[in-house]
Amino acid sequence: MTDQDKYVHLKDIYVDFIEERPSADLELIFKDDANVDHKSNKFKEGITTHWNIDIYVRTQTGATLTIQESLLGQSFAEISVKFKPDEFGDDKTVSLEDTNRRVTVNLVCGASKPSADVTRVLGSLACTAFASKVNMLDGLDKILGFLKLPQLATEVAQLDPIALVAVSVVEQAIVNFQEISSCHQELVILMDDLVSMLPIMLSALETVEVAECRAFVRSFIEEFVKETSEQLNEYASQPTWTFILENWYNSKRGEVDELREKSTRLNQDVDLAIDVDIKELPLLKDRDQELKRVKPPAGSSFDPDPKYCCMPGTRADLIETLTSFAVSEDSSQRLFFLSGIAGCGKSSVATSVANSLHLRGCLSGSFFFKRDKELRNPANLLHTIAYSIALRHEPYRKALLDVLNTMTYMPIEDQLPLTQFNALFLRPLNMIRNKSSITASHSPSNQAIIAIVVDALNECDDPLSVSTYLAKIVRLAPWLRVIVTSRPLDNVKPDLRKAEYAAHLDLFTVDASEEILKLAQSHFALPGPLHRLHSQVTEAEIQALANKSLGLFIWIKTALSYVASLAPDAAKLKELKSILSSSTTTSPEKGVDELYLRILRSVAGNSLDYRDAVKNFVGSVYVTSRNRSLAYKGLHAFIPTSDPDIPVTPEDVDDLRSKLAAVITVDPETEALRVCHPSFLDFVETQTSSQEFWTKPEALDTMMARRCFDIMKASLKFNICGLESSRQRHDEIPDLKQRIPRELQYSAVYWLDHLLRSGGSHDAKLQGAYEFLYHERLFYWLEVLSVISEVNAATKTLQNLMTAASSKRSSSGFYGDFQSILDCVLLLREPMSVSVPHIYISSVIWGEPSVAIKLLPFGLRPIRFGIRLADALKFGWGVLSVAYSPDGRRIVTGSMDCTIQIWDSRLGIPLTKHLEGHMGTVTSVVFSPDGTHFISGSEDGTIRIWDSQTGVPIREPLKGHTGPLASVAYSPDGAYIISGSTDTTVRIWNPQTGAPVGEPLLGPTDPITSVAYSPDGTRIICGSEDTRVWMWESLTGELVGKPFEGHKDPVLSVTFSPDGKNIVSGSKDNTLRIWDPQTGSLTCEPLRGHTNWVMSVAYSLDGKFIVSGSMDGTLWLWDPQTGKPIRGPRYSHSPPITSVTFSSDGRYIISGSFADTVDLWDSQTGKLEGKFLRDHTRRITALAYSRDGKHIISGSHDKTIWRWDAKTGLPVGQPLRGHRDDIQSMAYSPDDAYIISASLDKTLQIWDSQTGAPIGEPLKGHKYAVSSVAYSPDGTQIASGSQDSTVLIWDAKTCALIKGPLRGHTGPVSSVAYSSDGALVSGSSDCTIIIWDPKTGSATQEPLKGHTEPITAIACSPIRSHVVSGSYDKTIWVWDLQTGKPIYGPLKGHTFGIMALAYTPDGNHIISAEGDMIRIWDSQTGALIGTPLKGPKSAMQTIAFSPDGKHIASVAMDDGIRVGDTQTGILINEHPKNLSNFIQSLADSQDIESFWDPHQKGFMSRAKVTYPRRGANNNPDQDVKETHWSHPLTVPSDGWLRTVDGGLPTHVPDEYRGRICDLTAMCIPYDKWSRPIRFDWNGVYNAWDEIRKVM
Repeated sequence: MTDQDKYVHLKDIYVDFIEERPSADLELIFKDDANVDHKSNKFKEGITTHWNIDIYVRTQTGATLTIQESLLGQSFAEISVKFKPDEFGDDKTVSLEDTNRRVTVNLVCGASKPSADVTRVLGSLACTAFASKVNMLDGLDKILGFLKLPQLATEVAQLDPIALVAVSVVEQAIVNFQEISSCHQELVILMDDLVSMLPIMLSALETVEVAECRAFVRSFIEEFVKETSEQLNEYASQPTWTFILENWYNSKRGEVDELREKSTRLNQDVDLAIDVDIKELPLLKDRDQELKRVKPPAGSSFDPDPKYCCMPGTRADLIETLTSFAVSEDSSQRLFFLSGIAGCGKSSVATSVANSLHLRGCLSGSFFFKRDKELRNPANLLHTIAYSIALRHEPYRKALLDVLNTMTYMPIEDQLPLTQFNALFLRPLNMIRNKSSITASHSPSNQAIIAIVVDALNECDDPLSVSTYLAKIVRLAPWLRVIVTSRPLDNVKPDLRKAEYAAHLDLFTVDASEEILKLAQSHFALPGPLHRLHSQVTEAEIQALANKSLGLFIWIKTALSYVASLAPDAAKLKELKSILSSSTTTSPEKGVDELYLRILRSVAGNSLDYRDAVKNFVGSVYVTSRNRSLAYKGLHAFIPTSDPDIPVTPEDVDDLRSKLAAVITVDPETEALRVCHPSFLDFVETQTSSQEFWTKPEALDTMMARRCFDIMKASLKFNICGLESSRQRHDEIPDLKQRIPRELQYSAVYWLDHLLRSGGSHDAKLQGAYEFLYHERLFYWLEVLSVISEVNAATKTLQNLMTAASSKRSSSGFYGDFQSILDCVLLLREPMSVSVPHIYISSVIWGEPSVAIKLLPFGLRPIRFGIRLADALKFGWGVLSVAYSPDGRRIVTGSMDCTIQIWDSRLGIPLTKHLEGHMGTVTSVVFSPDGTHFISGSEDGTIRIWDSQTGVPIREPLKGHTGPLASVAYSPDGAYIISGSTDTTVRIWNPQTGAPVGEPLLGPTDPITSVAYSPDGTRIICGSEDTRVWMWESLTGELVGKPFEGHKDPVLSVTFSPDGKNIVSGSKDNTLRIWDPQTGSLTCEPLRGHTNWVMSVAYSLDGKFIVSGSMDGTLWLWDPQTGKPIRGPRYSHSPPITSVTFSSDGRYIISGSFADTVDLWDSQTGKLEGKFLRDHTRRITALAYSRDGKHIISGSHDKTIWRWDAKTGLPVGQPLRGHRDDIQSMAYSPDDAYIISASLDKTLQIWDSQTGAPIGEPLKGHKYAVSSVAYSPDGTQIASGSQDSTVLIWDAKTCALIKGPLRGHTGPVSSVAYSSDGALVSGSSDCTIIIWDPKTGSATQEPLKGHTEPITAIACSPIRSHVVSGSYDKTIWVWDLQTGKPIYGPLKGHTFGIMALAYTPDGNHIISAEGDMIRIWDSQTGALIGTPLKGPKSAMQTIAFSPDGKHIASVAMDDGIRVGDTQTGILINEHPKNLSNFIQSLADSQDIESFWDPHQKGFMSRAKVTYPRRGANNNPDQDVKETHWSHPLTVPSDGWLRTVDGGLPTHVPDEYRGRICDLTAMCIPYDKWSRPIRFDWNGVYNAWDEIRKVM
């Protein structure tokens, strides 16, 4: 260890005064060589000047010690210190004097340490809490022992000099950390995150070779550690760091949270991967994971190979002009459009410019369009530009991610191009502009200019739209420079030539004759390919050859390349002379075509068979290039031959390719056959150009589709790669992709593209697709896509099939079948992207039985455990309208909050965000007959049409009514929409155009309430507030007869029976009436039973039932033949009922309510399937009992507070809303009249406990999150503790701040409590407890010290002047509030940090909770009573007793509130169990591990369980035991349940991840929407073995 690697431990500084000491207060300032100040406390006169500085200083560095007056800052003495290792040795004291001999300073040293040990000490200060809770590695010593920075620097220096610099920055940041005397808590957390990344590197380096971790090390250091450390170093050195750091940290909070999550996930992955042969760790993630959704496709950027650039010395001026444009700060020109005919050199110029910018470090991105399917997709260009900007522009990146994070219902790549443009550019750029955040300080490098090169825009699928997008982008981004090349197409040029901020140049108008001549001359000169002909070809002939190009580089390149490919030299010379003697056309493009034809004819010769071979070869190259160019070892399988018994071999293809090297080249990386220039593809496609070598494109696609099917049917099979284990990821299996032949890879991805472009009838194509997919080979097809990482191809294929099946050309009826298959594929999308076997495992566990039975290979059957429909769905305000989709898979709801929600009818989960657009209550929603759209009517007077899959509005709102809309409906064929309004009219609309059809239907004199079509579409009816039912001819708009009269009050709902023979109506007169539409008379007596308005009526699809919902909160089922009730009344838990409808299969009825819910009923039994509102949507964080024991309140990360009936578990009223961030703490006032809540939003709020209304404005005073709150015993005061390390005391009546801030803690205050005699107690993460006098606001004594780690909870005894404290140090102390002395402690026994504490109401016992363990202690003796009680599988966060002590409530991290009887051990209302079995016990053989869950933001536990696995040949004697992680309380974010060794036994779909939990305890609410699921774990772990046996 060198001296530079050592640090002096400077423990103490003593100052002795030679001269008389100044009378003023003094302070010491120690400034190190990094100019960071350490400042002591003040020293008053008469007090020994002794400073326990306790810092580490690098040897061989200097420092300055200043003694100055603290008030005026006047220096009294100054001493320079040089920390020489021989003087400042271990345990030495060094004496120094100042130059004026005023003072003598004694510097006391401890043991010197190497840099790694110093890091251990310093890192421990920031990471103690983290290290005590993370059991991933052996401990903090192992973590920090790894950080030997000099050694690490040596390792990373091999990677990159930047990395070496980064290490030094890290070292400096960590050293500077010690010099912040009172570090802000946010900085501690950030430092905690930095150090927490180190175990990942340690585990990786211990597991695999260093070389295999280089990419990760580089990413870690350059992008995370370097950036973070530089920020820390900068802010630690600034005197106003407190304010700056707060603003900086808040702006980075999202990134830090994500890094914390990534750190935890990688820690787990590495731990599970130990002892496994890892070739590619899950740690090796892409450096920009958060931007992966818009990452450009492979092969889209420019290729710097010189052969694609302009020849040196040519086009130099143009290249310099474009390069200068790309870096210019002149924002008047932001887009340069370089156009020109095919072959004039645009791509070469674009490549040269891109390469020039790249070499200067100024190129942000490039996209070169090609004929490949992926590389001609306009969306991929948008992604490239977005990605390129995001890497260089921080404000844009943040705005982009904010937008993308709101689009969770559908991947961005699956959206319409316009939607993608809006999401990627319009919204983020407008957000930046609106925030005025594009400033010099935020600008990216290279003078804030971002340069992007786009080549061959004409090859794009939609050049017109892209032209428009580019013009808009540069208008919004003045710092963006885009260079675009394209042929001068009519649908490209106008938008770019005339665009604002655009410049244009036609490259063909630039004389290139000299450059073309130079190119020709270079071929005949050394080392050109034709240099041997130099003596036989004159300069005049070379000039003539150049002239024949007519200004096109592609002509001269192709001609010279073709001549050079011939052998021997005589043949070269002969062909050259022949070309020179041929006639010259006047059209440059025609000249290129003639040259191509000449080459093909020359290669084909006079043989008809060989001509056909050439024809088939170029046709195959052409047709595959529209999707993805294929290698010759793959393309051969698609080329037809005249003799089917003699197939084309790869060698045949390679031979043809070599002869056609002038026009077809080989990609050196992929071996794909590509055309040298896209003009050759145009030539092959055009019959007049390619003549005898032309094949009709449709015929080529027909041939390709047939060959794709043949190849797949012959090759697809179960377990095609022969995988024996389901536990491995794809990336852990070497050469897995190579096990799939290239022709099969291509066929699996592109068969539908060829099929849809092939000849034949539309329905015949769909029939072929159906027969291929609706078969067990579906899963074999998915296997191939899984292995080759083309999972998205499956979803896109099925989406395209659904589009084709729903088109007007189709009458096949396959839409529903393709939808079912798509649902199956979507379920498998995540697992199949990781592991092939899980295609089958997930199918049999999670697949929809009705679909899986049809699709799974024979012998496999779904074992999915029954999951009932969602019990209740939660909405913002009351639900006025509900509708089922025709296939029964979706429910759409319209609400009073002006929003619409689409739900999965089976799972009860939202499929989209709340759909916004209406400005008034949504009164009516209806699906189109084909289910592809739905419409909504609103009180804003408009109708909106929506895409039922995406929730995207189809067009602008339909406007015409002059009053609010009450009802909308589709015609049976979907061709028309009708709407009824309070303006007393009914209107007919064309949904395709949005235009009204004819004049409004008139008749009613009062507002319309309901409209409906007859089943045959010939009649329209409406109900009106004029008490009548009206009917019109739909075609003519004429009234049919007289209105139906009978109701005494307004008609609220009408509908036809499915056969059209009856009409049912519901009214405010509390009755239903059934009418004969032919006569207008009643078919039976009015249907009576409801006691309030009948809001909604509906027929079942078979016409056998009528359902009605009423304001009285009941639902009735009626016999339409007799008018008699079949079932009823059925009472909803959420009256009144506003809307009812049947599911498409008639099994369920859904009803909407003013009470924010949708209820689901069994139509056969009339049983209400849903009972309760959905409660908190995120983690419950706080819990409290009312003083009378009748209610429980819970607070959550979802920012709401819920009140519950402690006896029944039912919610009381609506949630309390008002806080803007997580709820941290709550308490009832002593008289139960009020509730006080504290939040991360830095405020407190008082609520009326009866009404839930907020009392006054929020209480503001804390600078940071409020972590704890308490009422004084007399209810006159409220105390709050905060992460700002202070305590405030408030007047509970006036909400005024009366005392504070009370200062004394040096860390965040975690808990506050009042004792029974009114003393105020606070606990803090600084490991101390302070007792305060609430009257004076001063501490009554010194802080109580005993704990060694942060205090997490305190509780005051109800009968004694005692306080109990719990800590992360796993101990409990009980203190005397009068003396401040410990009564007893530490009480040991917990294995993890204490999370919750409470006294029993009688004060005789203390209850403590950690993880899933509850311990009971004797409060007088401190003795542990009995054995620990096993609590919930998820760690408990808080516990509370009812005031009478009869019940105990707990909140665990599975979101459940559990209530138990403390006398009998019985869980209230449900599931009687002993208290010791309060929640399901873990097996005795299990090992428990604690780990941080980043999603739940808490510490979790999981268990190791041993299961038997059947041995070879199903022999029980060869059974082996395998250890696995038991089902965790929270499924990991990626859905994978892992074995101890990192294996993957099963994947849990996203919609089920919150539903694997314990069923033995009561939860509030008991019937949660997330109904739990149980597994047969042993069966799951052995599933792949069993599946392989069956297959």
